[in-house]
Amino acid sequence: MRVIAISLVAIGGLLVAGLLVSLSISPSEAPAAELANPLIDYDGFAKEAEVVRGIRENRRVSEDQFIEMAKDPQTVVLDCRSAEKYKLLHVKGAVSLPFSEITAEALAKVIPTKETRVLIYCNNNFENAPEAFAFKRPVASLNLHTYNQLHNYGYTNVYELKPLLDRHATKIEFAGLEVEVEKYRPEQPRSLLALQPSGGFGDASLENPRIDVDGFLKEVKLVQEIRELRRVSEDDFIRMSHDPETVILDARSVEKYKLLHARRAVNLTFPDVTEEALAKVIPTKDTRVLIYCNNNFKNAPVAFGPKGFRASLNIHTFIVLHNYGYTNVYELKPLLDRETTKIQFEGTEVDAAK
Repeated sequence: MRVIAISLVAIGGLLVAGLLVSLSISPSEAPAAELANPLIDYDGFAKEAEVVRGIRENRRVSEDQFIEMAKDPQTVVLDCRSAEKYKLLHVKGAVSLPFSEITAEALAKVIPTKETRVLIYCNNNFENAPEAFAFKRPVASLNLHTYNQLHNYGYTNVYELKPLLDRHATKIEFAGLEVEVEKYRPEQPRSLLALQPSGGFGDASLENPRIDVDGFLKEVKLVQEIRELRRVSEDDFIRMSHDPETVILDARSVEKYKLLHARRAVNLTFPDVTEEALAKVIPTKDTRVLIYCNNNFKNAPVAFGPKGFRASLNIHTFIVLHNYGYTNVYELKPLLDRETTKIQFEGTEVDAAK
């Protein structure tokens, strides 16, 4: 019996080792329970994403309904693209809060109450505006992530622009640098899209081919299994980051990145993630990528202001990288003290401290 027991242990060990090898993880990189991060709750996020699906489907509105709702001075039109894209072109009257910057405090500054009506839109609502509204994969649509974030923070009256509209034909008005430039160009002809009637909340004819909630939820479940084997300790993060072929990706805003970031990290703010943008900073789909976010560091409230534990930027970044086919992603697991961590930083905060 003892021989059989030892054999079973040996076989079990070989199976675990085989799994780790197949995932390109060494045993030292396997996640340790004692390193669990209390500020990141992927399981809670996954459950909430299922709930949001049902709520959101009844809150998607047509072009005409969006315009009518936006006229109400008590309604907030929220743009969660990057600040740069917002400056270039945005819905007239919209306020900017980049997705990477969303925290409870930041939301409270732009949305008066949890019951305030909020209208959202994203890159995948407008075509023929490649700079300001760069196309994202349907599963990676910013509206999907934004709706989940707002629900997580307790905002109960959120509506989403549903259709895909032609930038030059839509009746929705815009503001920004592109609008100022267009004043000196010949008027763009309105397409036949502008003549099509807008329907109600559930009008199938307005379904947006660039937003795929079913695909998004499948990704959430797939990543839930993969990610748990790809979360690494502080020491493993440092060891892996020493490899010059490894890319350390920081998806926070440009401003927060400049303030403080892990040494050698490259910045691609989450709202600006597209196929083309990722290809510029990550050489191949097999390149090892390390990610970290606000909820990995405490005692750095300006550069790493914490998000809700189901709103962690690592959760959203891992999902999007997986969707775009990046197969070798690792996430810093623990919550570390900015003042005592062995991870080295760069940025204006480091320069000021000198």
